Amino acid sequence: MINKMTKYSLVLVNSELEPFLDKLRDFGMIDITRSTRAMDEHSKALMAISNKYKKLIRDIKNVAKVKSEKKALKFEIENEENILDVINNILTERKTLTDLLAQRKRDLSDAISWGDFNKSDITKLEELGYRLYFYVTAAKKFDTNWENENILQILSAKDNPRTYFVILSKDQDFKFSLQEAKLPERSVSELTAEIKDLTNRLDFLERKVIYIPEFLPRITELYDSTNNDLDYYFAKISTVTSGEDSIAVLESFAPTSEDEKILEFLENSDVYFIKDAAKIEDNPPIKLKNNIFTKPFEAIGDLYMLPKYNEPDLTPYFAPFYMLFFGFCLGDMGYGLVLLLIGLFMMWKLPKMKEYGKLVMYLGIGTIIIPALSGGFFGTKIYELFSFPDRISKLFLSDMQLFWFGILFGIVHIIFGRLINIIDCLKKRNWDHALTNIGWIMLIIVFTFMYAGSMAEKQYFPDLVNKILIWGGIALIICCSKPDKKFWMRPIKGIASLYDITGIFGDVLSYIRLFGLGTSGAILGLVVDSVAIQMSGIPYLGWFLAVLMLIIGHTFVLAISSLGAFVHPMRLTFVEFYKNAEFAGGGRAFHPFRKKVTVSE
Repeated sequence: MINKMTKYSLVLVNSELEPFLDKLRDFGMIDITRSTRAMDEHSKALMAISNKYKKLIRDIKNVAKVKSEKKALKFEIENEENILDVINNILTERKTLTDLLAQRKRDLSDAISWGDFNKSDITKLEELGYRLYFYVTAAKKFDTNWENENILQILSAKDNPRTYFVILSKDQDFKFSLQEAKLPERSVSELTAEIKDLTNRLDFLERKVIYIPEFLPRITELYDSTNNDLDYYFAKISTVTSGEDSIAVLESFAPTSEDEKILEFLENSDVYFIKDAAKIEDNPPIKLKNNIFTKPFEAIGDLYMLPKYNEPDLTPYFAPFYMLFFGFCLGDMGYGLVLLLIGLFMMWKLPKMKEYGKLVMYLGIGTIIIPALSGGFFGTKIYELFSFPDRISKLFLSDMQLFWFGILFGIVHIIFGRLINIIDCLKKRNWDHALTNIGWIMLIIVFTFMYAGSMAEKQYFPDLVNKILIWGGIALIICCSKPDKKFWMRPIKGIASLYDITGIFGDVLSYIRLFGLGTSGAILGLVVDSVAIQMSGIPYLGWFLAVLMLIIGHTFVLAISSLGAFVHPMRLTFVEFYKNAEFAGGGRAFHPFRKKVTVSE
């Protein structure tokens, strides 16, 4: 659900603005409506510094992950204002030297084939009227007659698959059957000396880099301080000034549940305030409040967008469906058990990821519930592993039954979304829209049961009930979907609305993906089991290899299937469910004005 918000219009003398903002930031419970005006030079400068600190923190964390046997070289930064530039210069210089060293090693690899030549010797020969022509060819194609016809010197080693050679000639019009090669700009000796120098400089710099993570706590403090200054500045410029620039007015919001604390704070501050219930036209921030089960699923909803202030929070409604859809797509109780254990481990050992651990745990439970209908367990059927009586084995769904179960599950999902919209419309007294959705639900239900009856060769509803649902649903859609002051115009406008039946049919077919993904995952698990069984027949190491194959194979299937099981239920939620619930979204998150502190990993 969405927390009710209270709007506070704060009025104070402009000279008292900064002291009040300091107190407000320390209080940390009120969201100040930020200004939408263009950024000025000061805010741009603060934003640029913040981004530099953020990038530097990321770079330092990457440095800290690399283990090195070298001893760190301790160094001090005398002026703390230069800490950003000093460390960035060290990291930049290291990258430059690393790239240059790699290039020089490539140059050396090319130069070695030509031998360790001396540029001054080549110059002396050119002064005597000679010119050197350099060539390279495959060793097998080298013609020994070339040595008899020219002053030729082979430069490469005998075991080299390519032959490098040079021809000395005074003939200005010298012609040869091969294309002339380019001699490296620098000799082997020169490159070797430079590589040695670069290696020494890089080694010295690497020892400094190893020490850089020692500065991380201080850099993190500076990053937080910059962000606080930026937030403070944005809060300051969001004020509306009046009375010849002598009065400042702040528009702010806070959860209604915190009214008592807010009022106590404001009454003890030198500020005049007006308290009022937030309205949709105020565009108040959104703060969700959900229970222990649905709260972890807020992370899924945040991937799309927050609801508007006058919309229902759909998190509690899509959470159980998403959990079960995930289990449908993964399709194996064994994988659900693994996810359940992973989620419990995250909650136990990783307190910072507790909510994500709960989400993984719930998805694991969903992956136990749905696959239990067909009995899938690590690529096989549980009733094939254990002996069950026939009356119990018959309870498990076949593939075709699972297929139709997925379709029916989708239809329930669509109807549920429309029911949510009906209730919301009734609360807002939007009767026409509510009746239109009721008409669509009537048609979906009757056509579903009629089709199921034709497949089972039985009739679920009497003919009279079928006719009432069909014609009643059509009448509601035609008469209510296009409201008009002239009632007789409604049917004429509403006829076109019946075309939406194609969209509903397409929505229903989208749920086939549940069966498709679950079946593909089960087949991959079965393949892993089959390969493991074949490996078990290998003498001596068979069982070891079989167990290894089961662990590696099922881990791979779980990983790749989990990706699809995460994405496709999200698509069914954000497209089919949100569309039928007529979710508009576009709300902004509640961000109380407070000091930001980065939690170190």
